Parts: sequence; structure tokens; C-alpha cells
Amino acid sequence: MKIRCMGLLLLSLGLIASACGGDHDSSGAATASSDEADTPAFQTVDDAATDDSAVDAVIDDALGALLEFENREIQRIDAVGEVEWALTVGVPVRWVLGAPDGGFPGLFRETLDRLTPQFWISVSCGGFCNERSAADWPTQIFEGDYEQYRDPERFTLRRDETLPDGVLLLAESRSADRTTLAIGRWNDGGERFFSCLYQTEEPVDLVIAQFEAACTLAELGGLP
Repeated sequence: MKIRCMGLLLLSLGLIASACGGDHDSSGAATASSDEADTPAFQTVDDAATDDSAVDAVIDDALGALLEFENREIQRIDAVGEVEWALTVGVPVRWVLGAPDGGFPGLFRETLDRLTPQFWISVSCGGFCNERSAADWPTQIFEGDYEQYRDPERFTLRRDETLPDGVLLLAESRSADRTTLAIGRWNDGGERFFSCLYQTEEPVDLVIAQFEAACTLAELGGLP
């Protein structure tokens, strides 16, 4: 899984969108252009060099923030030693298990010294472990595990989206300096759903996009 390459692609698209105007208000630009139609626009060589340097600095900073991912197989072993579920997910290189005793096989942190950033991959029934259709899973998820992120008293919700096989939320905590990317995915007729959480105190859009790719590209073949 070339998630780093996807991050670079997202970076390129972001720079192109910025260069093309992105969120700029075109109506104001049209008015200004009309009012100043007779005013020539000049750019000196020094100005051009300064602009290029600024762009290079932005690119260097963005590339420096990107993480390198590697595929890791994550398993949950039940009380009798059987594999309860197994998934392969992209995880940042050199990130360590957040619970070295194996109690949470899908919890990863940059270091054991800090609680964030962390990446938590888990599997949940969302209540009772019954087979559910793709139409039923969103209700089940938002009545349980993900309900908190839609609580306006606790979180500011930046994104709330429907995926082909799941949901995506990006929420900022109102009580702590923490941003959470929460992605839940399921198989039609499955008994459990795949939960993917990335939490950080220093949100970077491109890094969030990398974790989003890791979560949305994970294969769910080993999901009960």
C-alpha cells in the first residue's frame, strides 16, 4: 500500500487547487479586476524569486510532516487461542504498540511516553453481535461508539461524511486540545464493524489524509 505516495498526490492536488484560486471569492476578484482594468500589473525578478522560495518552503514543510506507512497484520485472539479477527492495515513505520502487554493489539503510538498521537484499530459489534445489513450499520454505530462525536457540547464536527462502506467524522474536542479522525466501515451482512481512530494534539491536514487513506484502504476480508 503506497500511502506515502497518496499523501504526495494529495499534496500536489492541494497546491494546484491553491494556485487556481481554491476557496477564493471570485465575485470580489471580478469587481477588483473591473475597477482596475487600466492599471498594469508588474512583478519584479526579486518578487518572483521570493514567491518561489516561499512555495519551496511550504513544500518542504509539508513533505517533512508526511509519515511513512507499512502494512501490519493485527489480530485478536480469543480465550481459547482462536483468531477472533485479523486485519491488515497501514501503520506508521516505527510506531509502537500502545499496550505492550497485548491487551489492545490495534493500539499504536508514536512513543510510549505520550498518549497522542495515537492510532487505534479495533473491531466492534456496536452492541449485540448480530448480522446487520449495510443500511442498518450507520444507525447502530451512531447509537453507540461514534455518538459522542456528534455531541455539539463535547465536539466541533469538521467533517461528517458517508463512505461507500462506512462513515467518516473529523471532530475537535471542546474540552481538550485533541482532534479525532473516526472512520467506521462494515461488510453488508457482517456481525462487526471496523473502527479506525487517529487522535492528535497537533493536526496537520496532509497527515490526517494519510491516516484516512490507511483506514479506507484496509481490506475487510478478515472481519466477522
